[in-house]
Amino acid sequence: MIFMNNHRGIASKVNIEYAHIYTSQTFGEDQRQSAEIMKSRERERESYTRVVLIDDYNEPNSTLDVGEFIDYLEKQKALPDFIAIESDLVPLAPLLLEQLPIAERRALESHFQKLGRINCSFLVAVWHLARLGVLPSPPLRKTGTAEKSFIAEKTIAILPRSYERNEQRALGYIKSSSFSHCLDRIGYIFF
Repeated sequence: MIFMNNHRGIASKVNIEYAHIYTSQTFGEDQRQSAEIMKSRERERESYTRVVLIDDYNEPNSTLDVGEFIDYLEKQKALPDFIAIESDLVPLAPLLLEQLPIAERRALESHFQKLGRINCSFLVAVWHLARLGVLPSPPLRKTGTAEKSFIAEKTIAILPRSYERNEQRALGYIKSSSFSHCLDRIGYIFF
């Protein structure tokens, strides 16, 4: 199942996530370095979409000024085409759960119920699949002026190496699902 692109334009070749930030953070070295790596791909700009995911889901104390953060990215010539908010992925999680083997689905549902929330790595799996168009897109804030598609043929996440374990868990959820054929379309640049 492929969802129709809810943003104009044909699918991009690559959807690049960079400058991932928690709402309890300010723009720092991780975001700067990630933006620099993304900008190094500038010669390919027409073929990719830039996205930033702001993690508000696991952050009880929101101190991030999103407008200031976007202004900073624009000054660095790293303005994204779209911004997404992690908590907006929660309503999409059941769509991935439905695609897991019944025993794994029940175990995860029980685990999430005990936690009182969906774990971060599961939402990461949802995020990758939405960017590929196999799950619906979450609500997005368009920041660029070009008519870019959020959905792409492949995804790349530019993240600090400290995220690697969580990303591997996300890939495990996808591998267990009926979306396992998408795994070779998900890539990373860890730094």
